[in-house]
Amino acid sequence: MNDIVNGILIVFIMGFPVAITAVINKRKCFHIEKIWIAVTLALLASRLTPVVRTDLFRYNQKMMEFAELSYKDLMQQTRLNDLLINQMFWAFGKLGWRPLLPAVSAFALYSVMLQIYGGVLKRTEASKHLKFILLMFTMSIVSFYYSTEVIRNMLAFTLSIYGVFRDLYQKKRNVWTFLLYILPCMIHMSAIVFLILRVSVWLFRSLYPLFLAGIFVSPLMLYEAYHITKDLEFGNPLLSLFRQCIDSAYWYYYEFDYGWALAVRKSGFMNVQRFFFFVLLAGILFELFVYHRRFGKENPEHIKLLLFLEGFGALTLITFHIMDAIYLRLYYIWFLILPAILFPVIKMASEKRFFRYYNGVLLYAFIPIGMVFQLYRMYGYVVIQI
Repeated sequence: MNDIVNGILIVFIMGFPVAITAVINKRKCFHIEKIWIAVTLALLASRLTPVVRTDLFRYNQKMMEFAELSYKDLMQQTRLNDLLINQMFWAFGKLGWRPLLPAVSAFALYSVMLQIYGGVLKRTEASKHLKFILLMFTMSIVSFYYSTEVIRNMLAFTLSIYGVFRDLYQKKRNVWTFLLYILPCMIHMSAIVFLILRVSVWLFRSLYPLFLAGIFVSPLMLYEAYHITKDLEFGNPLLSLFRQCIDSAYWYYYEFDYGWALAVRKSGFMNVQRFFFFVLLAGILFELFVYHRRFGKENPEHIKLLLFLEGFGALTLITFHIMDAIYLRLYYIWFLILPAILFPVIKMASEKRFFRYYNGVLLYAFIPIGMVFQLYRMYGYVVIQI
């Protein structure tokens, strides 16, 4: 089996540069090239073997345990917020090929990335140079390693952000888009944040300052909600699930004295990465705010997506202090959908000399920085078996 996968992977790697070139040139068989790129990276993900006790290591253990269960036994010990991911663990464990899990996660991530990129290009006139730079920028920032290691979060968030793209950019408000908001919550409950943000955009569109203020004071609201509900007993399963979400969010946001958080705090690499990523996110958010203020009324078709990205970006900013590097789970997904608004923002910026240089520094500087972070993050954590 491994020899077959390796042979297929080599063929796909050989065609990878051709597929990238075709995507940038926007040829007729665009979908074939997108699939080729996603499959190449999925096959590469299937060859990763964790050498430390990462999340992927734990998932492999869980698949082995679930493979021993009947489907009935599985469902008896599965909660609503684990419904889909547990069935994936069970199915992949029964198949006996555990590398399928990171492969599916990587395929979902890069398929969605290229769907967003391709969907934007259909509505945007851009030079080949700009298309190449933005594709390389997105692929350098969004972590390949993270998609194959923090699988529950990345898979759930990837599907959720694709639902946001279909809803706010493509205006495809149908049952499939609705499911892309709901089903990811059954992979990881934290995906509910996308549904909350989407509802907030709808409720507070005309109260823009209040919307952003609510994001920045949400840690205080979380603190109060936790201390109000921690001793209460709820008979209703939905209310119990709501309190579980509050407990989980509180633990991530306010508890730092455990093994991984302490390790991250002492890691020079993680602190350097945190600094550069904060600068990049804050820099692009600043440009989005300028675009919103100056051109928001002239481009009403972008206003809801712009509001969502600003709220999502602000939420990501307030998680940067968490020592567990939780911000990365939001950060990578924010950059996944960013091209949907970055093309018109760069067009606006090209009219001003300051923003031309500003974007040049952000884009050209962070492509190599992002690539270095990607490679260094994988070093020592996984081996690629080819």
